[in-house]
Amino acid sequence: MAEVSSTKLALQSEVEKSSRLEKEIDASAQAHVKQVKSLEERIKRGEDLTGELQRELETARINHEKALSGLQSQLKVSEDRVSDLSSTIERHEEELRTRQTTIDGLKEDVSSLTSQAKELTHQLEESGRLNHEAQEELRGQLSEQQIALVKAEQLASSTAKTLEQAEASNRLLQQQVDELDGANNKLSDKISELEAVAREREQEILRAREAEARERQSALLKQAEIEQLVRQLAEVAEQKALLVLKPLIKESDNVALLTAIYSANNPAGLNLDDIGWNDGAHVEQVASVRAIGVIVWQAQIQTAADERLTALSQQASNALKATIRDSRDLAALRAIAAAAGNGDLRVGVGFNEHVGFLRGATAYEGIRDEAGARLVALSLEATNTLKGTIRGSRDLVVLRAVAAADRNAALLGRGFDDSVNALHGPTAFEGIRDEAIARLGALELEAKAALIAEVNGSHDVELLTRVAAVVANDGLGDLNAGHVAALTSVDAFRDIKARAQARLDANQAAIVALTDFINGCDDARFLEAVSGEARTNEFLEVTFRMFRKGNAEHLRALIKDDAHTQFADLARARLLVLDAARHRRPDEPDPRIIAQEKAIHALQREIAVSKDKELLTEISTANSNAALNHNWHQVDELNLRNIQALVQDDAYLRVREAASRRIVALRDERNEKRDAYSDPGRYAATLAADRTTLTGINRRVGAIGTVDDKVRSELRQLGAMNPMHWFSPAFRGAAKKNAIAMEAHFTELATTCKVIVDYLVPLRNELFEQINSIPVNMDGFTEPQKKALQDRKALLTTYLRKVETELALYKPVYTQLYGDPRAVDPVSKDGILETIRRAKTDEGALEVFPFKSAATDHPMDERAAHFRAGYTSSATTVSARSTTLGLGAHQARYAAGDAFKAGHFREHTINPDAARTGRYSGSYIEERASSYRTSLANASEYLSDLKLTITKFPEAPHGVPEDDPQLVEDRIHFAFACAVTLLSAFSEPPTASNQVILRGFEEKEMGYIWTALMTLGSEIPSMQFNHKAINVISPTFKPANELGTFYGYSSSSYQEALFKPHKGYVDNLLKGIKEACAERVIHQKTLEKADKLATSISSAYKSTFKQTMDELRENQDKGPEIFGR
Repeated sequence: MAEVSSTKLALQSEVEKSSRLEKEIDASAQAHVKQVKSLEERIKRGEDLTGELQRELETARINHEKALSGLQSQLKVSEDRVSDLSSTIERHEEELRTRQTTIDGLKEDVSSLTSQAKELTHQLEESGRLNHEAQEELRGQLSEQQIALVKAEQLASSTAKTLEQAEASNRLLQQQVDELDGANNKLSDKISELEAVAREREQEILRAREAEARERQSALLKQAEIEQLVRQLAEVAEQKALLVLKPLIKESDNVALLTAIYSANNPAGLNLDDIGWNDGAHVEQVASVRAIGVIVWQAQIQTAADERLTALSQQASNALKATIRDSRDLAALRAIAAAAGNGDLRVGVGFNEHVGFLRGATAYEGIRDEAGARLVALSLEATNTLKGTIRGSRDLVVLRAVAAADRNAALLGRGFDDSVNALHGPTAFEGIRDEAIARLGALELEAKAALIAEVNGSHDVELLTRVAAVVANDGLGDLNAGHVAALTSVDAFRDIKARAQARLDANQAAIVALTDFINGCDDARFLEAVSGEARTNEFLEVTFRMFRKGNAEHLRALIKDDAHTQFADLARARLLVLDAARHRRPDEPDPRIIAQEKAIHALQREIAVSKDKELLTEISTANSNAALNHNWHQVDELNLRNIQALVQDDAYLRVREAASRRIVALRDERNEKRDAYSDPGRYAATLAADRTTLTGINRRVGAIGTVDDKVRSELRQLGAMNPMHWFSPAFRGAAKKNAIAMEAHFTELATTCKVIVDYLVPLRNELFEQINSIPVNMDGFTEPQKKALQDRKALLTTYLRKVETELALYKPVYTQLYGDPRAVDPVSKDGILETIRRAKTDEGALEVFPFKSAATDHPMDERAAHFRAGYTSSATTVSARSTTLGLGAHQARYAAGDAFKAGHFREHTINPDAARTGRYSGSYIEERASSYRTSLANASEYLSDLKLTITKFPEAPHGVPEDDPQLVEDRIHFAFACAVTLLSAFSEPPTASNQVILRGFEEKEMGYIWTALMTLGSEIPSMQFNHKAINVISPTFKPANELGTFYGYSSSSYQEALFKPHKGYVDNLLKGIKEACAERVIHQKTLEKADKLATSISSAYKSTFKQTMDELRENQDKGPEIFGR
């Protein structure tokens, strides 16, 4: 019922809305008709002269159409709403029908329940047999059924009433819908009628509008003709005015007139009084102004004035710029460059007369920029002038002052102030300063070149020695003072110093080389010329050149003018030796010639069987005995012995001839075999003849190549090691111990490597020869012949590749063991085997950095002379080899010296150049006797007997105190050198049972050396010991006085009184010693690893490859592999 009521209310609302819309449409139509009629009547009466009424009529029509369209839209919405409500009513009718069906069903249910109730009552009355409980239950059921029946009847009744009400409401709604449909139809008819009337009215309006438009067009055409005539007259007047005003403007220089014309936006805005045209003399101009229209005024007159003002401004600007470009008035230019407005450009004659023509507030900017550019140009010109002056100057005072300048003003007062004043910009001085710095650098280069030339031309050894010792530029006072003054860099002296040192070194090298040459020369005529005719160094050089003795560089390196005298003396001494040899008995052969003949024959025998083409070629082109010395395997032994036995200068010729003959023989053998291969009837037999040889090569090389990866890896590791430090004499006792322990291992490995390399090297040369014997060009060969030869070449190439692979594995180890004559360090040069022998025989020598020392060997019969009063060590007067070289961060702190000669002692001189440097020198002699100490528990421990005797302790001249810093430092230096030499004999630190023995009477010497030993024992990690390891035998020096009561040193000890105040110097010496000992520990570990590798490799060959090694030895006894010819 609620829904039905709601639908009814909505339907009533829509009906009311439709009625309202109908009324609004009628009212709108009526109002529109009245308005249209009124407007049409007014139009007909001719009131619409301007067309305003016609536009109003059109507007009314448009508004009416819009209103009518809106009402129609609303009516359409109302119709849609009525349609929706009709649908709703139909849905409600369907629901009512459904409910009616339900009511009918309920009625049937009520009838059925009534029948059941009656039946139950009948059963209850008739069933007397039911007990009281059953009767009560039936009564309850009956009561419930009766209640349900009552409710069903009530619901049916209520539903029936609702249905009746809905039917009535529906009928009412349907009636209203019918009425609304009728009203809508009437409204639609009225709207159609109104639309027809509106269209008719529109047609009438259009016709009236067209007539009015025609009349208006005719009037407009007449008006246009009149206006055209007026314009033509005005244009003629304007053209006449333009002919008067434009030439006037274009030729005028009156800035005020031009500005006034340009500023007036129309002719009326031009103030004639301001420009002076109201004086009666400018009637034509005034008439012209009045004849010009605003547009032409703005387009032509203002434009002409603007262009003229711009042209005048540009002319003024150009004139100012031209004046600036030619000006050198710095004050005016700087004032203009600083201008902030046009008025600032009035700086004087030549500028002021142009400023008034400038136009625009920023016109000054271009002139200001021009002035700035002119100042820059003048500054650049001044800069170039100053640079040119500086480039030609040699005034060091001025140049250094300019080079130190930090502003422009700092350049004033040097003679070129005009140019300095022209500089522009705060940093302008920098270019001149840089030029001065460059000039000083150029002068310094010239000075250095001149000083180096002076050094190169000097024959004063003492002067060169002083120059070589300078530590600053002012130390070059012995050279040209002007050139020294030109040195600017703090380290400029270094190149001059280096050159002086180079000359000294070259001089010493030349003396040694020329001495050796003359002492070994057998050319008597040459020696007579040197001793008698070479009265100057130049004559000496000419003599060498005449006799083709070379040594030109050494001769030119001599410094002293009288250097030729010492070589003349040597030549005379050599002539005496040769004369003695000539006076030998005729039947007494010269042993040197005998040794040479044996060496030549040995070399010729080796060459006669060699197939090393490269080696033979080198020997065949030799031009001296020394040129025969090549590091080729086949003549290693010859390099070591036979070549050194060649004493005659032309001995090499016979060896060279042997090599040439061997090259020819090998070429003939190759050609012979190549001919056999080229013969189709002989090649097969020639190839077959070598099959047995090839089979043996394949078996032996294959056996060598089957060495397992472990042995190969060990061989590579060993070949890559550097044995230079393994047996180094720093410290010598450890070197001997290593040599004794490892000699057997390395000897066995050397034997194995030698057998293999001795087999592979000749085989490689033979394979090269065989491959080169096979023809390269096989044109014309039969296919079987060609294939057989190509297969043989491929097989030989395979064997060669295998041989080279094995040589790459074994040759490095072989070279380490037997030595490389081209190496620099003694171990690599002599080889491990020779180094072991030398270490065992105690021939090694020690040079430990940073001790500045020299060592010379002397026969034992000269020993007494070294202790005589007034004896001076030769090392202090002859330039000796210094061990202070190699202080770089990655170089060893020790080096091996020359071998210790049997029957000799070695004299060590500390600070050998003391006379030149002003330091204090000292010297001691070293004597050795090797022995094995077997009384210790470790019987294999080796201890070398070593005796040092001081021949000269560093002493100061009379008057120099004992605590003089330089004297104390040089004594400390000397003491550490002695201590290190003593400790070099110990493979392990000294102990109470294996002591260092100090014996002496001089308390100072004992005190310094004992303190140096104690310092080393406490500071060197690998050489730790205390005072119990030092046995002091002396009536003057008591170690107990040096030690503290409980620990440390006493206050009066050498340590506290002398060493401690010079701690920095002591630490510097200790640094080098510590590094040497640290390197010794590192290289000891490497040596132990090398020993294990050598043992492992030798063991593998003994156990696994014994048969192969035996076969190789047997093959070596037979000679190299020989192929058929």
